[in-house]
Amino acid sequence: MVGLMTGIATIGFLWLAFKLVALGFRVLGWLLRIALVLGLIWLGLFTLPVLLIVGAAVVWELLRTVGIVH
Repeated sequence: MVGLMTGIATIGFLWLAFKLVALGFRVLGWLLRIALVLGLIWLGLFTLPVLLIVGAAVVWELLRTVGIVH
């Protein structure tokens, strides 16, 4: 009888542990997705102005080389 109760408790504990691990992976997946989205937004916010400034500088230098602006 004690063996049967121990077996049931072990199966219940393993089932609960499996469910908690699965929940942990699900939460970790959502956290990684959120981090990816926030990282891409952060990268875009900091990269776009730099690209615009560098692009404007390149265009300005090309116009100076051609002689349109001084």
